[in-house]
Amino acid sequence: MIVYIASPYSNVKDKEQLMKDIASFCGKYMQENQGQYTITGLVHHYAVQEVSTLGSDWNFWKDFCEDFLSRCDTMIVLMFDGWKESRGVQEEIRIASERNIPCTFINPYTY
Repeated sequence: MIVYIASPYSNVKDKEQLMKDIASFCGKYMQENQGQYTITGLVHHYAVQEVSTLGSDWNFWKDFCEDFLSRCDTMIVLMFDGWKESRGVQEEIRIASERNIPCTFINPYTY
């Protein structure tokens, strides 16, 4: 099973800490849920952004996210501060809903 991880990004001030928190969540989740593998464009984007100048907003990453999400069995929204206001997260929720991909909301501060 492939689990798509969604989280706010563009308006988060400490992106380095966000990446650590997402990676920590993914590792813990996969340890606790054998056979479920997490994927997120955020960690990929962050790593690539270190050596390249790619866009960081939804318009740039829309096709990438939509393609990956369409291949996943389920989606988890990490409810970091700003997730409700994040255009990307809201669009990912919309895409998941349109494709009947189940969506779970998790508070990463208490997971």
